[in-house]
Amino acid sequence: MMQKSFYPVLSRFWGWVFVVVGLTFVVAPNHVSLWLVKISYFLGVPIVIQGPATNLWYVLALSLMAAVSACAFLSARYPEERGVYVVLILAKLTSTLGFFYFAVWYGPLWLLCAFADGFVALTLVAARRNFRFALLAPHPLKLVFRGQKPFYEVYFGRVLLESGSVFWFRHTLRQGITNEVAFWSVHFDPKNNIIESDKRILPAACLDENLLKQWGFPILAHGRFLGTTIKAHWDLQSKISEHFFSPVPLSLRLLGLARSVYWSAAVDGRVSGIIQRDDTSFSVNDAKGMWGHFSGKGHAHDWFWVHANQFEDSSLAFEGLAVRTPFLGKVRGPISWFVLKIEERFYEFHSLNLFQKITQQEIPGGWSFQIKSRRFVIEGQAIFGSDNMVATLSYEDPDGSKLTCRNSGVATLELHIHDQKTKKEYHSKAVRTAMLERVTPST
Repeated sequence: MMQKSFYPVLSRFWGWVFVVVGLTFVVAPNHVSLWLVKISYFLGVPIVIQGPATNLWYVLALSLMAAVSACAFLSARYPEERGVYVVLILAKLTSTLGFFYFAVWYGPLWLLCAFADGFVALTLVAARRNFRFALLAPHPLKLVFRGQKPFYEVYFGRVLLESGSVFWFRHTLRQGITNEVAFWSVHFDPKNNIIESDKRILPAACLDENLLKQWGFPILAHGRFLGTTIKAHWDLQSKISEHFFSPVPLSLRLLGLARSVYWSAAVDGRVSGIIQRDDTSFSVNDAKGMWGHFSGKGHAHDWFWVHANQFEDSSLAFEGLAVRTPFLGKVRGPISWFVLKIEERFYEFHSLNLFQKITQQEIPGGWSFQIKSRRFVIEGQAIFGSDNMVATLSYEDPDGSKLTCRNSGVATLELHIHDQKTKKEYHSKAVRTAMLERVTPST
């Protein structure tokens, strides 16, 4: 007990010593060396400082940098510890203010140092604001909504059925000019050339946390999907993948600068459960499919999205996105992002990667793209196919603006892949088993 109670006392004592000494450095920095000599005479061990007096500041600066570096690494290792974070910010803010003082009295060159340390403090503070979502979530698929406004959140997925048809589902919530909680479903049946789509809108009061639990929103993060529309009901379970991918760079996620964040949860997913549509029931057992999660203040401006994991070559799975999004008052982009699974390994490609070159364009009836990286050259083309197999849906942002989505669950994706490392060539199609989506602002 004595040891446990003595440490805080001793630590507090040294804290006050550091404060007093630090203030002394501020009040009379040029006299510190002289005082050290006087103290040595007072103690009866007179000494003369060898070398320039500035050596003292070199040592102190080195000790400060060691402490700041340790705080940064400790804060990264234990991000929930607020104390280390506060120390780190205090050190950076103190140096920023000090450099600003020097800039006023000794010239603007010191502003460079002030801006450098100020930028460090600013990024840390901004990241801390988004800390609970960006760093503490059990995984990136966790329900983000906690009553914030404006805000929207979506979980969606699709399942390839044995009959050759495709079932697409969507769980959404929105809080803004209008509030909404909804279930969506679309059944693409190419054999009968039929699309059946419907949507069930729940009362806005369902945005209450307890009602969201009742409607199964928290369990969506665990790959469990329970939904009911007017004509359909589904109870599905997807295996949780170890591989999560997001087209939004980590820096933008941590700083909270992304308008919305998308996570692909299962590029090569498997789904089991039951789907009921009118009087027809589909039993699903380890069927191929995918699911994802996105949330934020609003949708992107427009995008192309494609996914396929039932190719002629069973080793392939693929997902791609090209998106333009509002940023600083203008529509920016497109930013392109792709994930390839080939022979049990995943590879990610991004247009922001300086070592990769990605081009893409809208073509009649679909979308084409080319990816060049150090290892792979990939050419792809996704085609909607028959207009009868394209569903037209309307999305709404929290600010009331609307988007039109053209969505086909039975599109065709063709890939040409050249592996420059192994010299292997892959040419495979996902014929009427790909998902292709084109979303644009409603006119």
